[in-house]
Amino acid sequence: PVHLLLIGDLNSPALMRQIQNSQRRNRIHLAGFRNDSPAVQASCNTVVLPTLKREGLSKVVIEAMIYGVPTIVTQVGGNPELVEDNISGIVVQPDNPEAIAQSVVRLFNDGQLCRAMGLNARTRISQAFGIEATIEQTLSLYKSSSIISFPDA
Repeated sequence: PVHLLLIGDLNSPALMRQIQNSQRRNRIHLAGFRNDSPAVQASCNTVVLPTLKREGLSKVVIEAMIYGVPTIVTQVGGNPELVEDNISGIVVQPDNPEAIAQSVVRLFNDGQLCRAMGLNARTRISQAFGIEATIEQTLSLYKSSSIISFPDA
């Protein structure tokens, strides 16, 4: 009973063919581009970002984590920095759809794990990436630099 909701500008003919040829096409929903995608993500059980290459700190992942939605991400760019594997989400190797599918099924079948990862995600993003932590880390970096000197205050 798992449904896949795809958000974004997805006008790829190859993707449309894959969906039409899928035995589960009635469970695949195209939402298109949305201005309210964070709110849509918040209503989901999990968010998947299957990045193949070149990903910084993904806004999609950050938004999902803020709403307490566990994410399944690939080990690309900043994804593993945001998501602690098996704590605040799941990290898989890129270009491994089987691992993504297994992770979705795992979270679907274990609601308690899914909720716990969601709570851990919310805590992680607020504590490790909140404005206070960012300011503190930046100031610490500047203070440890030999280029800039700060008077003791």
